[in-house]
Amino acid sequence: MKPNILLCILGCSLLVGGCFDPAPYKKDVVVNCILTDNPVQTLQLSIGNNTTKLTAQDLQKATISLFDETDDKNVGSFHYEGEDNWILDYAAVPTHLYKLEIKIPDRQVISAHTTMPGVIVPEYKDGFSLYKTENLPDDAMWLLGMDYDPESEKYSFVERIATNIVTVDDFNSTGELYHHKDFFPAQSVVLYPLVEDRPLHKKYIRIPSLEEGGMRIVDKKQMAIDNYISVSGSFADQHPYGFPQPSYVLLMAVSPEYDQFLKASIVGKDYTNIENGIGIFGAKTEQKQYWTNFIVLG
Repeated sequence: MKPNILLCILGCSLLVGGCFDPAPYKKDVVVNCILTDNPVQTLQLSIGNNTTKLTAQDLQKATISLFDETDDKNVGSFHYEGEDNWILDYAAVPTHLYKLEIKIPDRQVISAHTTMPGVIVPEYKDGFSLYKTENLPDDAMWLLGMDYDPESEKYSFVERIATNIVTVDDFNSTGELYHHKDFFPAQSVVLYPLVEDRPLHKKYIRIPSLEEGGMRIVDKKQMAIDNYISVSGSFADQHPYGFPQPSYVLLMAVSPEYDQFLKASIVGKDYTNIENGIGIFGAKTEQKQYWTNFIVLG
């Protein structure tokens, strides 16, 4: 079964256990770890295709170390928290190269490498959700919208989303264009004019890295604000300022490994960067912002 990729993107700020499908592989140790710049890192270690009678007790004896290869030091060891979960009190440093090393008695050493992306520094314009392109990292980025339902008190994914940035990956384009009247029929003014006539995407937008050719170029219109990214789509809030729990935009910069994993999973392919195991070791930084307010979410 393929993973729910959106849950993988958002679950507990990293990949949740079960987001990697071990079926195509003849490996019995599954590793899921996405580094962040938050003060605690989480890792899931589980059994995949068990061809060697590996037990949960064997996994609990593992030594899991994280190395900052940029500073050439061991930054700490993960501690077992129960079930498949391990934690490490450490905030990963943006742009640093990291190595994960897992030692299980009487088995080959499991390892993987990743690079922390740069930090997303938002700069707002006129109280709307506009990110200045000069403050975005060079890494690949993923953009999602989240709606709040006051009745269920839960969030759900915005089904169709658009942005004024030109160099986006069109692999999940809906084939439609954004028109404000389709989404805000009760509004007499043009909301989010920078996004007007831009392609709509299904649930998320991938912005390639600069190395891949993803220049941070915006579609300049008559009312455009140069060098700012704007976002709109099928958000549930029909009023442009939704309170008390408005919709929000998640902008996430990702490591090359995590970027490959996300896109491969969406298009039905498999990707792993774990040596002597399977799964994903990647990294991300992110910003959550109210869709139409200047307050940054925690």
